Amino acid sequence: MYPTAEVRWFFPGPTPPAVQMWFRQLDGNVEHQSPRIDRYLHLPGSTDLNIKLRKSLIEIKRQVGDGEVVQFHVQAVGVVESWRKWSFELAEPSRARLRATPPTSSWIAVRKERQMRTYAVQEGEEVVGQPAPGSPAHGCELELTRVRAAGATWWTLALEAFGDESTLRENLLLATKHVFNSDAPLRLEADHSEGYAGWLARLVRSEAQQ
Repeated sequence: MYPTAEVRWFFPGPTPPAVQMWFRQLDGNVEHQSPRIDRYLHLPGSTDLNIKLRKSLIEIKRQVGDGEVVQFHVQAVGVVESWRKWSFELAEPSRARLRATPPTSSWIAVRKERQMRTYAVQEGEEVVGQPAPGSPAHGCELELTRVRAAGATWWTLALEAFGDESTLRENLLLATKHVFNSDAPLRLEADHSEGYAGWLARLVRSEAQQ
């Protein structure tokens, strides 16, 4: 079991140049991940459970409690959510079959191009950019990702704290204070803040109304 505390925002369209510049100017190393496709199981009426296929793994993610609206910065308000994650290796993965999943399937394909920064939280109070590969014991990941699903392009910004479950919320607050500092890339509002389950549910509803 892997616990996290996180906040995420989704916006339609390509990533604005101002956001890309802000992300590049932050401290620490940037990890540019290869594009990948994750497949999420559509669960009507549920936004507190994520089930996804990623390569040869099935990942299950359950929200713990309700989300909390938090103001991180004068221009940044988001919904902090606590999650617990489990990951299982598929006994007989069929990548060819997964690639051929039809649009009418209950599985929704999401293409992701992710840029990641990892921050360490030292002695429970100091946040530093991680200078070398590998995750610290306590810290937070900052993610800027271009996503494509249901024929539309979006971008998402997220912070996900990791470590001891009892310190996750504090680690997240310390990391958001560090990355936003005296500036935020644009106005980040609670109306745009949700996890993948909520975002995908809105996409499915929008598709059904067209």
